[in-house]
Amino acid sequence: MTPVIFILTIVVFLFFKPTILYGLNYKDNYIKAKAENEQEIINPKTFKLPDLKTKEYKEKIELLIQNEKIFLIKNYSLTDMSTDLDIPLHHLSQVINKEFGTNFVSFINNSRIDYIIKHRYDPAWSQFSLEGIAAEAGFNSKNSFFKAFKIATGKTPSEYFKNNPV
Repeated sequence: MTPVIFILTIVVFLFFKPTILYGLNYKDNYIKAKAENEQEIINPKTFKLPDLKTKEYKEKIELLIQNEKIFLIKNYSLTDMSTDLDIPLHHLSQVINKEFGTNFVSFINNSRIDYIIKHRYDPAWSQFSLEGIAAEAGFNSKNSFFKAFKIATGKTPSEYFKNNPV
C-alpha cells in the first residue's frame, strides 16, 4: 500500500510542477549569452544592447524590409527574421521594440499597410478586392488586415481610400 501512495503522491506533484522533470524554472527568466569568450547570465529586463550594435541591427532590419520585402510572406515570424539576419532573437526583439517603437507583429503589419497604401492604385492591383490586396500584402485573413489597417490609420481600408484618392 505504501508504494502506491508514494507513486500517487509523485504523480500528483509532477502534475502541478512538471518543470522539475527537465530542470527549468520559468520564474528565473534568464538568457545565456556569450560575451568575450565567457559565459555570463543576462537578465533580459536589464540587458541593454550597445548603441553601435543597435544601429547596426536597425540598418540590417531596414535593408531586409526594403530589399527583400519579407513582410509579404505570410506567417513570417520573429524567429524567421532572426535567422535571416543572423541576429539573436532577444537582440532583434529589443531593437524592434526600442528603435521602431512597436512589437514585431505591429512592425510587420505596418510595413504591409504602408506597402498597400503605396501600391493601391497600381494597374496590376485594379482587379483585386480589398481581401485580395490583403492577401497580396501577406495578411492571413481579411479580419487581421482590417484590424491592423484601422489601428495604423484610424480608418477602415474603404474609408481611407475613399477619403484619400490618388
